[in-house]
Amino acid sequence: MAKKKSNIPAPTPVSWRDIPREIPDHVATPAGRVRQLKGFFKIYAVVCGAVLCVLLVLAAPRLSREFQAALAARIPDSPVNHVEIHSNGPLNRNIGWFNSHVGLPANSTLQRFDHVALRNVLLGFGQIESAVVEKKVPDRLVITLTERTPFARLAVNGPDGLPSIRMCATDGILYEGYDYAPSFFSSLPWVTLRSLQRDGQGGFKPAPEITLALELLTVARRQFPELAASFKTVDLTHYYGDRNDPASWVTVNSTMVTRILIPSNGFDKSLNRLRSDLARLRRDVGPLAEVDLRRLPGSPFQSEYTIVPVPPPAPPAVPAKTSRATASLRRL
Repeated sequence: MAKKKSNIPAPTPVSWRDIPREIPDHVATPAGRVRQLKGFFKIYAVVCGAVLCVLLVLAAPRLSREFQAALAARIPDSPVNHVEIHSNGPLNRNIGWFNSHVGLPANSTLQRFDHVALRNVLLGFGQIESAVVEKKVPDRLVITLTERTPFARLAVNGPDGLPSIRMCATDGILYEGYDYAPSFFSSLPWVTLRSLQRDGQGGFKPAPEITLALELLTVARRQFPELAASFKTVDLTHYYGDRNDPASWVTVNSTMVTRILIPSNGFDKSLNRLRSDLARLRRDVGPLAEVDLRRLPGSPFQSEYTIVPVPPPAPPAVPAKTSRATASLRRL
């Protein structure tokens, strides 16, 4: 059977170049090319600006030094004639202390004076927590100090072996205090430590256990100010570093109670109990030689605290009567 011929014409070959393409207007038109160039220049400007900022940050210290040197060269150098001290403690405006313990090098001039070295010397005093030294044209040095505030005092042996006194700061620093008022100095309680370590420079390393005495005094002043004002000595020789250790306690000597033994892990509870009972005890028992607060309920002792009254004074000795024979022998 013969095949029928199709009337459909054969497809004409088509190249990919003949396929119609849609070109975006922002590229094909001159305005689009201008916008494209503007975007490129924006990116270029941002990159150059970032590089310039990095270079300025790196060169800022050098530029500052050169500017200060140029400024100093134009300002006439003059001797340092005035020193001002501003502080929050007894060293405020204390030029006598500065001249006797620090001083200035001979022929010191303002522009050539090493204020960084003076700041380091000031920070060598434990009483000074921070120091800022500023040069003021034409001939002034302004020193701004922040002093540590002591809460207790400590008796130690100095580098020469002689007895000395150190002030106890709230951060555990032990330092030699200068020019505190006698009334303030005498109001500070004494602290006794089990051991101290020297720092090799004539002083002592910070004592972390000092903060335990600070906590005790803070709680006592808040809960029982009358008793806290009577504290004379806070003895930490029986504190071994762990406040939860049953064998650790703090001994306080006061004018109201000669000795108070306080567990190292319960200042709030112990002093609260003592506050409620002390007036009754002093009325019923009399002067107290010792109150042992380690025996509070819940402590390892599991019993009431003990009280030791002050023994009555012994009666004065009565001289023995001598016989007439003995008296006559003595005359012979």
